[in-house]
Amino acid sequence: KNKEVGEMMIVVNEESAKTEKVKEVVAADEAVASEAANSAKAIQTECEEALDEAMPALNDALKALDTLSSKEIAEVKAMRNPTPPVRIVLQAVCILRNIKPVRAPNESGKMADDYWPAALKMLSDMNFLQSLQTFDKDNIAPDNLKKVAALTVKEDFQPDRVERVSRAAWGLCMWVRAMETYDRVAKVVAPKKESLAAAEAEYDAVMGKLNQKRAELQKVVEELDGLNSKLASLKKEQDDLTCQVDLCQKKLERAETLIQSLGGEKTRWTQNAKDLSADYINLTGDVIVASGLIAYLGAFTPDFREGAVVEWSSLAQSKEIPGSEKFSLEKCLGEPVKVRNWVIWGLPNDSFSIENGIIVDKARRWPLCIDPQGQANRWIKKMGQPQHIVVAKFTDSDYLKRLEGCIQFGNPMLIENILEETDPAVEPVLLRQTFKKGNQVMIKLGEATVEYQAEFKFFMTTKLRNPHYLPEVAVKVTLLNFMITQVGLQDQLLNIVVEKERPDLAEEKARLVVEGAENKEQLEHTENKILDVLSSSEGNILEDEQAVQILSASKQLSNEIAEKQKVAETTEKKIDEARLAYVPVAHRTAILFFCIADLANIDPMYQYSLPFFINLFRSAIDKSDPAADIERRIDILNSFFMDMLYNNICRSLFE
Repeated sequence: KNKEVGEMMIVVNEESAKTEKVKEVVAADEAVASEAANSAKAIQTECEEALDEAMPALNDALKALDTLSSKEIAEVKAMRNPTPPVRIVLQAVCILRNIKPVRAPNESGKMADDYWPAALKMLSDMNFLQSLQTFDKDNIAPDNLKKVAALTVKEDFQPDRVERVSRAAWGLCMWVRAMETYDRVAKVVAPKKESLAAAEAEYDAVMGKLNQKRAELQKVVEELDGLNSKLASLKKEQDDLTCQVDLCQKKLERAETLIQSLGGEKTRWTQNAKDLSADYINLTGDVIVASGLIAYLGAFTPDFREGAVVEWSSLAQSKEIPGSEKFSLEKCLGEPVKVRNWVIWGLPNDSFSIENGIIVDKARRWPLCIDPQGQANRWIKKMGQPQHIVVAKFTDSDYLKRLEGCIQFGNPMLIENILEETDPAVEPVLLRQTFKKGNQVMIKLGEATVEYQAEFKFFMTTKLRNPHYLPEVAVKVTLLNFMITQVGLQDQLLNIVVEKERPDLAEEKARLVVEGAENKEQLEHTENKILDVLSSSEGNILEDEQAVQILSASKQLSNEIAEKQKVAETTEKKIDEARLAYVPVAHRTAILFFCIADLANIDPMYQYSLPFFINLFRSAIDKSDPAADIERRIDILNSFFMDMLYNNICRSLFE
């Protein structure tokens, strides 16, 4: 194609050179024609200027003739002894019309030319005025014009004087003068008209040759345009091929980039697709069980909750409703990144507490947490810090004002330490009795009507161990049993003992937990971005350079995060192995807490708070004897804490 374009360019250049030569010849002929046209135009202008002198007078004379009437002519004929001005005017008319005079004696008695009789005969002609208007002014005899010219200079031939004598004679006087002027101008214009005719003939001849050359030039230009059009078509085809080659090269590079960045993901994404397909099939049954758990099981203990879930799952399967073999609320509705953040904010890391967190997040009714150990209270406060959570009690005098502010500005609010009844003033909030006013969502709280922000959240907690809420309260809230479990307490106690015994491990563990949560959040965001680009890309993705760049950059970031997470998980695993050495202490201590908690069944006075127990545990770690050997140290911790706990409990018992 390049060779074909090169050959065509040579042909076009040769034809362009020929065309330029023809253009030069035509330009020279155009210059000659322009000069001839200018010459003819100059002669024509001179003729018109000369005629402009005579034509107004002629036109005025013809107009004067139009004003003459037969009556006025008759008056002239009736003159027996005409005045000299009338006589001389009619003499001039007779001379111009070549009418011969009559020989008659004059005043002195000699024979002389007398034009008056001939004039009377001329005036008697019915077509006299019309003959003057159609008079052949271009062929007047020169001798006659000389005679008329001699008369026009006389005093009696002046228009003003003639007009005073006779109106008809004045019109004839003006006509004679116009004929004399026209003839005088025509003699000057005639040669110029001949020159104009010659110039126009020359111009026509030059233009004939020029038009012939122009036709030849047009033919050459059309041929050249055809060649240029063909060349442009070849160049466009060449450019298209070059563009296709370039695009193909870019596609290869982009394909290589995609293969390098996403090629290794096939196995993982394929497995994810299979898992999602299975989850999609099981979605119906899982959502039914999850809905029942959120709606009805929040207030019950872990064992009762687990038993009900197993029974419901079996019932759903017996009804041939597809669902998971072993239902897990965390797997069905939990978001790993969000759950990890909850644990960082203080939610106990056991399945029961995580289920409670999911219920708080997903339930339509605001949560009321049964929280005798204050676990939920601390978690909610920590979770709401970024949104500037407001903490109040029903006993506070200004809590309604603060609640209005939270609703209006979208801040979360926690009402803590409630008893077995709620304040009727918050019933519109619990029932979410919102209404639209214009484009705004409003809620009426007491006497005040405030704008309701969608970001607003409402929490309630109670320290009562076994509260009895009336049905009218229970149906307005989501009751949640946040009593601590042995697994959750054991994890907290393990963190405390490791923090005291190995602060370096505790600090590293805390850092890795936070870093791991951030990494997983970034990884999830990056993977969502990749999926979004892949789903929104139209046509061939290799043609979308921006999409490929986003995928490449996202995958590179994803790989970096995954590598960091892998290193962090390896390090965290080593730390957990080191932490496992202290599990016996945490396990035994957790059992002891639930032992003393059961003393409340003997007497309600024997209630010991979790903060009291944890502070006692911390004190035992600080006061016990140190030991280099871990097993020896564990024995010392268990014995020392058992003794300290026994003494403190005995001190509080009634004798």
